[in-house]
Amino acid sequence: MPSTFHPAWRHGGALVVAHDVVGGVFAFSGGSPREASRPGEPGGIPHVCP
Repeated sequence: MPSTFHPAWRHGGALVVAHDVVGGVFAFSGGSPREASRPGEPGGIPHVCP
């Protein structure tokens, strides 16, 4: 995740579904989150902190 906002940034293998007020995101996990160093299980919606 970039340290500053970048409009072209994409969370690889996941779909961002919401942002929180401090810069974190809620992302629907697709594929294999652990292989991409992300928390959660496939099909889950974990919170990813900045």
